[in-house]
Amino acid sequence: MVENEFWLSANPDFSKSKMQSAALKELVVKIARQTIKGVQPKLHLFNDGETLFDCIKLRIAAGHTVTTIYSDGEELVHTADLVHSQVLVFAHPEWGFDGDTDFGQAAVTRRNILEELAENRKLVFSYHLPWPGLGHVRKKDKGYKWVQKSFALPG
Repeated sequence: MVENEFWLSANPDFSKSKMQSAALKELVVKIARQTIKGVQPKLHLFNDGETLFDCIKLRIAAGHTVTTIYSDGEELVHTADLVHSQVLVFAHPEWGFDGDTDFGQAAVTRRNILEELAENRKLVFSYHLPWPGLGHVRKKDKGYKWVQKSFALPG
């Protein structure tokens, strides 16, 4: 609900973002609003921590949504836009992404989630990482490292 309210507000607040271009901000807001309005008839908003279908848990991670899909004691954590680069953002979670609407909070959130994922070694999925985007997070120096899950294509 928080994200929906942000994007549909009269003047989304980018004052804590590193996005400089007013034209780019307008374009991002326009695209977000078009997308939300396009799916509005089928859009169902959920609160932090809610569980869907007894197997999907949604968690707001200030600036991001982390989704955990679980069944029979196994879990897959989908990090969505939490990371945008397997090299830079893992090694330096404070670097972030200019599109973060609150850059400082996003960096804190990113570090906290990466720390949690490194501690529990849960299977992680992210569409911004090399295909198939499955692996886990490890601590490395003052940052983290992405460890791609090994896989083989059927012959």
